[in-house]
Amino acid sequence: LAGMRVFSRYLELKAALDWLKGNMLPLPNTLAATGYTIVATRLVVLAWQIRRVGSARSLGVGLSASVLLLLSCAAHHLGHALDAGWTNAATSFCGVSSLFGALVVWHLGNPLANAIKCTIDAATYDTLTSLYNRRSAEQRMLELEHSPHPTGIIFLDIDNFKSINDRYGHDGGDKILASTASTIVRQLRRLDIAARWGLGDEFLILLPGCPFREATRIAQQINQAVSADGNCTISAGVSVREKGQSFENVIQIADRALYQAKNGGRDRVASIAP
Repeated sequence: LAGMRVFSRYLELKAALDWLKGNMLPLPNTLAATGYTIVATRLVVLAWQIRRVGSARSLGVGLSASVLLLLSCAAHHLGHALDAGWTNAATSFCGVSSLFGALVVWHLGNPLANAIKCTIDAATYDTLTSLYNRRSAEQRMLELEHSPHPTGIIFLDIDNFKSINDRYGHDGGDKILASTASTIVRQLRRLDIAARWGLGDEFLILLPGCPFREATRIAQQINQAVSADGNCTISAGVSVREKGQSFENVIQIADRALYQAKNGGRDRVASIAP
């Protein structure tokens, strides 16, 4: 009687295994394909979340390549799943592990995106004004180095900023720096680049494709807007970098123009043609 029971259990188990063999073998590959697709989707979301960061282009390329690779793996496993796929235990482990890993990546996606964005922002932007920092502005100059079009350059600073700090304290001075930066940005085009040049009150503005006269007009518009705010005034020097000129030399010319504006009484714009 006991032997018959064991034999009966054997037949039940065999029937279950036969059913699994005929119906469930695609499951491991389906899990793997699903896992790869989830990871690829999460990377797309991650790339979208950091899309506005200019210096993240290389990261974006890496993410795109990863997405393509993951989707190709997903297609590979899905093809095997449709054909009843691999049958060994390694495939089962691969499928379950892929799905588990995908869920982990999906769960960690937002913290990962935030960590990457914070790291890139710290390396790209000035924390006080939210403008580009000097290093990022220099990187943009390298990108514009081979442009055949002129690049307008405005070099400006806040008049008597030391007196402002002495009067309102450093916190008050920081607020005026941030407010002035916001006013500057509102006067610019979307393609223009505004940077805090160091840790003081100097700002550099790059105007891609902007000729000398238009760059001077924009500088005067910034000057008037800052004065209208009533918090402070600025002096600005303008020049234009033409094809073949180094940005370093043209910034020095704009710096000389800035000193002309300072010596002329402040709260004004001076320009030196290239």
